[in-house]
Amino acid sequence: MRMLHPQFLGAAYAWWRTTVRTTQILLEHEAANRIRQADNPIRRAIVDGETTRRRLDVASEELDFPVLHELKAAGGTDYLALPVSSCRRPRQLSSSRPGWLR
Repeated sequence: MRMLHPQFLGAAYAWWRTTVRTTQILLEHEAANRIRQADNPIRRAIVDGETTRRRLDVASEELDFPVLHELKAAGGTDYLALPVSSCRRPRQLSSSRPGWLR
């Protein structure tokens, strides 16, 4: 989620089933320029209003965004980014349970 902060563009939260913990990741403003827009699945939700859904339990060659490789390596099985029309910001979900996001 985006935030109004002089140092941080926004925050991301990840819940890990293996540790039963939630981690907070603070994104610096410079992060917006580090990831090419073509490599960012969130862009589709923010700019195009599209839902991006990817299964992660497929061959690595089928994963079309770098972040999907990272999530797969961490045990993820699904990725979902949804546009939220009321605030024009996406919501992301990923799961390490096969078939959870149907």
